[in-house]
Amino acid sequence: MNQETKVGLFLIVAISAILVSILLLGNVKLFKRSSRYYVFFNNVEALPAKAAVKIAGVEIGSVRRVQLVEGRARVAIDVDPHIPIYKNARAKVGSTGIIGTKFVEVAPGSPDQPRLESGSSIEGEESSGLNQIADKISKLFERSDKYGDAIENLQESISNIRNVTRSLNIAMGNHSAELEQIVMNIRDLTENTKRFTADLQDITGDKKEDIKVAIEKFKGVGEKLDAILAKISEGKGAIGALVSDEKTGQEVKEAVTSIKDTAASAKKVMGRFTMINVYWDYRYRYDFRDDEGRSDLALRFVPRPGKFYGIGVTNIGEPPPEEKHVAYERKNRITAVLGQDYGPFTGYGGAIRSEGGVGLNFRPFWMLPKLNRRFELTAEASDFNRDRIVLNKRLKGAALDVGAHMSLTPWLWVGARWEDVLQRSAFMAYTNVVFRDEDLAYFFGFASLAK
Repeated sequence: MNQETKVGLFLIVAISAILVSILLLGNVKLFKRSSRYYVFFNNVEALPAKAAVKIAGVEIGSVRRVQLVEGRARVAIDVDPHIPIYKNARAKVGSTGIIGTKFVEVAPGSPDQPRLESGSSIEGEESSGLNQIADKISKLFERSDKYGDAIENLQESISNIRNVTRSLNIAMGNHSAELEQIVMNIRDLTENTKRFTADLQDITGDKKEDIKVAIEKFKGVGEKLDAILAKISEGKGAIGALVSDEKTGQEVKEAVTSIKDTAASAKKVMGRFTMINVYWDYRYRYDFRDDEGRSDLALRFVPRPGKFYGIGVTNIGEPPPEEKHVAYERKNRITAVLGQDYGPFTGYGGAIRSEGGVGLNFRPFWMLPKLNRRFELTAEASDFNRDRIVLNKRLKGAALDVGAHMSLTPWLWVGARWEDVLQRSAFMAYTNVVFRDEDLAYFFGFASLAK
């Protein structure tokens, strides 16, 4: 099998794998027929696209899109073509709970009516949302011919409560024996209270002198407390200075403010500490032009989402003699870059293979959360001042690489790219193994705290 056949087979397998992954992850339904209808509502109550369409609680399709047409919401729904929808069909926006998932509930209409063709319109009905319920409650307190005055209704309710109370009084009369027993218990309690009071008088009569001594001691304690409070109010002593001296009070306030600022700074630092992530990234590349495999190893530091620092070594191995003139890609080259996300793009720059360079990745499926960071197109340029001869071929100008890669799992990536497309156009296939190192993340977090 020659080299061109190998490249062709690899491209067919790679493209097929990418297409199958996109279809599976994006939940794309091919070759499935459906009938489309347009439902008009005055208010769709935040109905999302791809919401379910149901009849009698059974899902029969989904919402394709929601648009504003002449001041009304037009909802395009795709349903199973085998489900009949008739001319007098109606629809409304439903919910699985008070704040649950929204869906479109369709009443299919009467079978004696003509069946609607695909592309027909259905009139939507208002659903009983929270706003409609609140309006109905507020109208109960407004005067109307149907309900009257809400205040009068409240007065009637109070009158009814009085009637109930009167009935209770009558019922209590039937339990007079129990009430008499309660009264007798209250009398016994009163007698016991009188005896306790008499005993207390006897005690105070015999111990009057002791009580007088105790009262005098309490007076002395009160006088001492008065003296202490007087000193505090005059600003004497540490407590007095703290309470009365404005300068001391201001210093205390400043100290408390400083403590609060320190706590806020510590909280911010600890928050940044927990956000740091460190990843090992090993890449194995196979050069179909040179029929040679190459290994790269890098560390990626992510201090916060959307920003990263990368450092690593490319084409690890023992360099041959006179490497500069016999190898298109030299051994053990250093890469150190700084990168930042800009919407669907990720840009980075720095040292690429020991030369100045920049790179740009693009995520074409950034609008789809499931596919956003699982497939990227890549472009990278470096060694802009290159001018050397390798194997009797002169290489001049920047080395430009383009390609694409995709994630099969959170830790495994596969991809392909053309390296140095302007000079030698070498086709590469590669795989990346990526894993998070929590120990290094904590180490760099503590290092930042030490600063």
